[in-house]
Amino acid sequence: MDLLTDLLRQSGLQQRVLDLGDFADGEVRRFPCGRSFGFHLLLEGAITVRPEAGGEPIRLGPGDVAFMTRGCHHALQAAGPASVMSAAYLLPHAPVHPLFRELPNWCVVPAPSASSGDRLRRLADLLREERREAALGSEAAIHALIEAAFAQVLRRIVEGEGARPLSLAAALRAPGIRQALERLHARPEQDWSLEGLADVAGLSRSAFAAKFKTLVGESPLGYLRQLRVQRAMGLLVRPGASIVAVANAVGYGDPFVFSKAFKKVVGVSPREFRASAALEGLPAAS
Repeated sequence: MDLLTDLLRQSGLQQRVLDLGDFADGEVRRFPCGRSFGFHLLLEGAITVRPEAGGEPIRLGPGDVAFMTRGCHHALQAAGPASVMSAAYLLPHAPVHPLFRELPNWCVVPAPSASSGDRLRRLADLLREERREAALGSEAAIHALIEAAFAQVLRRIVEGEGARPLSLAAALRAPGIRQALERLHARPEQDWSLEGLADVAGLSRSAFAAKFKTLVGESPLGYLRQLRVQRAMGLLVRPGASIVAVANAVGYGDPFVFSKAFKKVVGVSPREFRASAALEGLPAAS
């Protein structure tokens, strides 16, 4: 199982907004991104990203990527003519998985060298060509290339491009822990026990619990609770879904136990979460 893809799907990531823009010298464009993941890939020229809530400006050269991991209003300012590919992905509600908490507000992935044969570089080159030629099917091709670029950028960040790898990458390289994570993601509704997960990992109960906590940053059953709650958040905003049905779908036979677990993770009850989502008009996760 591809755990990163599963995490993004369960978080409800959707409704991408795409922009392939040319900037004049000194031009400034504002990006209101209150609840989004997103990135800017500089194709040509020089650009500075200026977060509106403070923080250091981020200067990009050709091939560099600035990746926004939390909603952050910001502006791009060009230093000379520039061409930028931008993509934003709506997060209907704040994700609770520890991966999202571990990510910094902004990550920069530098341009690879011309001789590296790097996938992201090849994608950037293809984007330039598709945009320049505007041939039949270019719009569909650009959308597909942006999806591929998003995956490549996020993979680099998780694996520690220019910094320390995130916990998920380290855990996936650990024998036994990866197998346990894959089982939890595949069947979070199953009645898992610490002993059962330790058997999957091929470790003793105590060794598994200690190793999982060290690598993932959560206890095995605490991680399971977060997976279940993340899935429940997407289900609760679907029309007609009862709290009892959602509880059963994510592995809680008792709606009271489900509500307690949900409030522990999210800070509000399932009923309050659903009412708030309805007031904000948040879309259901796909």
